[in-house]
Amino acid sequence: MRKWMVSLVLIAMLLGQGASMANAAISFDSNGDGKIRLDEIVRYMQSNHDQDINGDGSVNVQDTKELLSLISPEVVESPIQSAVVTGMVYDQLHVPVQGAAVRLNGESLDESDDFGWFNIDDVLPGSGNILTAEKYGRQAATQPFTVTAKVGDTSTHNLQLDLPTGTVTGTVYASENVPLGQVEVSVLGGEPGIDYPKAITDSDGKYVLYNVPIGMRMLLVTPLSYAIVGSIEVQEGLNPGIDLTNVGYNFITVSGKAADSHGIGLANATITMKQGIDIIQTATSDEDGRFEFNSVIPNMHFSWHLQKEGYMDASWDGLSASDNTSIVGKEFRTVTSAPITTDLEMKYAFGTMAKSFYVNLGGYEGLVERSLSTYSLLKSKKPDDSEDQIAFVGGTDSINNDDIERLNAALRDSSVSQIYLYDSIAAPGKTMAAPERDVTIFSNSEKFIQAQIPVTARLQWTNVTKIPLPYHQVVGIVRDENKQPRPLAFVNLELNGIVVGSVLTDNNGFYFFDNLNAGSAYTITVNRGEYYEQRKDFIAPNYVNAYPILTSHDLELTAQHVANFLDVKNPSKGANKFPMPLVPAGYSVSIENSSDILKIKHDGEIMLGNTNVSVTLTFKVTYGTMPAGYRAFTVTVPANN
Repeated sequence: MRKWMVSLVLIAMLLGQGASMANAAISFDSNGDGKIRLDEIVRYMQSNHDQDINGDGSVNVQDTKELLSLISPEVVESPIQSAVVTGMVYDQLHVPVQGAAVRLNGESLDESDDFGWFNIDDVLPGSGNILTAEKYGRQAATQPFTVTAKVGDTSTHNLQLDLPTGTVTGTVYASENVPLGQVEVSVLGGEPGIDYPKAITDSDGKYVLYNVPIGMRMLLVTPLSYAIVGSIEVQEGLNPGIDLTNVGYNFITVSGKAADSHGIGLANATITMKQGIDIIQTATSDEDGRFEFNSVIPNMHFSWHLQKEGYMDASWDGLSASDNTSIVGKEFRTVTSAPITTDLEMKYAFGTMAKSFYVNLGGYEGLVERSLSTYSLLKSKKPDDSEDQIAFVGGTDSINNDDIERLNAALRDSSVSQIYLYDSIAAPGKTMAAPERDVTIFSNSEKFIQAQIPVTARLQWTNVTKIPLPYHQVVGIVRDENKQPRPLAFVNLELNGIVVGSVLTDNNGFYFFDNLNAGSAYTITVNRGEYYEQRKDFIAPNYVNAYPILTSHDLELTAQHVANFLDVKNPSKGANKFPMPLVPAGYSVSIENSSDILKIKHDGEIMLGNTNVSVTLTFKVTYGTMPAGYRAFTVTVPANN
């Protein structure tokens, strides 16, 4: 800091306290060198708060500036700079404290705002400064600190104010006042790492929180996925009955049955349920293998994990329930940890939720793992040769497209060199993939694969029979409403919702399709503009058929077509009922709307008059549940005289 020499006599006169020059020198000359410098004047002003030089009722940097301006005009050009002292007042949980009285060196200068912050301006430079904060009769203080005074200087000092505490008790509820046990209730802290009050609810959902600082507090329930929060104005002493209740949804119950590969219940199995990002519950199955979970959030995915000694772990992902009836007694199967040694047991093991298990089949003894990305393909886990793995594939008791897709996944897997077939596969409507390397399909006993099998030397077969696909033909006739052949009707053949063939009927109403896959489900649709579309489903037989499949279609005119050709006549003179037009058998016609219901009502009743009256009628034609047809006509009701 730049120092200025001043006159001792002048200072003594300005202070006006009747002190002698020697006393003034002693008061200001802090280092005893017989000279008074600017920094010594500042230090004196800080420690002697009775020096209100400018007479404004307060002692601050303006007094020092006033003193210096009186001493020498030169000093005005270089006034003393002041600093800002700022900081935050927070409690023992590091939560900001609002409304705390903040004092600097014993003088009350500010109050902490809603966020705990305070600012004190025009603080003179110097050492030995002490900040204090006070609220609820509790006080906090800083260690002595030094303030420097350069342009823009800010000195930051935080204060932790340990507030009085209270005890909070209450109950956490799920939906409909069902207690929620084994969840954590905690008081929200200001930053991570703070030891905040927390407690675990008991089986009745009750909790007790000790040493909670007084004031407004936020309470959280963990797991956070439950979305249960609450707030309380904590007082000293006991704060009872602070209940926290779920809002926004009703918890539901889901249940299941832990079972072995044959569906026999497993007692004392541990099932862990995980929902959301942090909700974990556990249950133990009863003697019948049954278990249930309460406090489940509806329409949120969850998973089950099963563990039991002597059995492989099993997992079930992607479960979801919308209400209490969605998942009831759902069978959750696993498999024994002993090796599977027969084809039949392998089939049962495949139907479990075990991700891996042990086998002794097809010359391989070891662990097989389930691939979740390729139709649950089971594959050996040989540690030495990643390109010589065995895939274990089998069919189900009925035609199932997943069976052939699982086989094709194994054929396309570059690490698989052998495919063990533990059950026959019947997929007559599907094509078997051709491998790009040598693959052997084998079994321990005679099995078969029925599919469109590629001709390739890459495939070797052992104890597996190849059954090629038989093909079929379908011949049909389309007839009109009079049972007469209808030429030029448009006919589509659909397989799995995809049109695979289209023809027009010939002059005799016939159509023909060939090369239909055995065992496949087809749909034939017939369209002709004035007729309703007709659909007919059928399945091509799973055997060689020497004769084509025969089918027929009797078309029905659309109600709109019938309406377009209605023959509507005017009522005769003196008639009190409108003559309804004729429609074909099976159709009905009615008056849907009348422009003058005082003349012709909807039921056809005519009100006679003395003049001719024109009325517009809208007729409705219906045919069963098919779309209706409409047509408007203007008729004349003759005068009655």
